[in-house]
Amino acid sequence: MTNEMMKNEMTEINSETLFEKFFTTTGRIGRMTFFKRTFMIGLIEFFALFCIGIVSSIHEVAGTETPMWVNALNAVVIFAALIPGYFLNTKRLHDIGKDSTLAKIFLGIGILSAIHTVAIAPVLMSIPLIIENVVLIGFTLYLLFTRGDENANEYGNAQ
Repeated sequence: MTNEMMKNEMTEINSETLFEKFFTTTGRIGRMTFFKRTFMIGLIEFFALFCIGIVSSIHEVAGTETPMWVNALNAVVIFAALIPGYFLNTKRLHDIGKDSTLAKIFLGIGILSAIHTVAIAPVLMSIPLIIENVVLIGFTLYLLFTRGDENANEYGNAQ
């Protein structure tokens, strides 16, 4: 591959907008791109949930009830992370040669997990929550370690 071809390819990759990276289902992404983008979303989600946890802990130490907005914000953060995750999962499935059906199923499981996380009685929901999270982690590992199609498929060219 010549330098000019590499420059054109890099320009094409870098010209992808933030919206195209995280909020479209068209195209394919490779394992490393999937890892980087999923990791970035996870870090942002972790930081936001950590801050929410600090607020919740302050209320616990003070002996006051945690305000409802804290639980609501917790749910919003989790749901906000599920949305770009769905799109990334879909693009990764496309790279493997599969349609978005699995991504939709696991989006549903993620929504259930988020609901269980902020449930009124989280102790009662702990076993289903653990099972849901293990399944979600397993699915993510499957996407991370499964090789994509080396040639073009119905979803586009290989990365």
